[in-house]
Amino acid sequence: MPASSPAPPRTPASASGMAKLCFALALVAAVATYVAAQVDFWRRHVPGIAPETYLWPQFLQVWLPGLALAGGLTLAGVALHRQQQRIVALSSQAPTD
Repeated sequence: MPASSPAPPRTPASASGMAKLCFALALVAAVATYVAAQVDFWRRHVPGIAPETYLWPQFLQVWLPGLALAGGLTLAGVALHRQQQRIVALSSQAPTD
């Protein structure tokens, strides 16, 4: 049975595509968090109840996880983008014979 060939090295184009995907997913996560918070507010809000009773749980259960996901995806996108910049810089400095 033939051995499977190793995966090809990541090229700058694929790293750039992954960075763009991370940034797009971060934007989707932020918008989805806002929509989820609005729906949660609409479901929890009852006239006569102090806002503190539903705002703190909403922060902990909706805003914090959603924005943490968006922030993590943004950081991953920045890391991939910087990696791509380093690959391009190193490849342009390589000696040509």
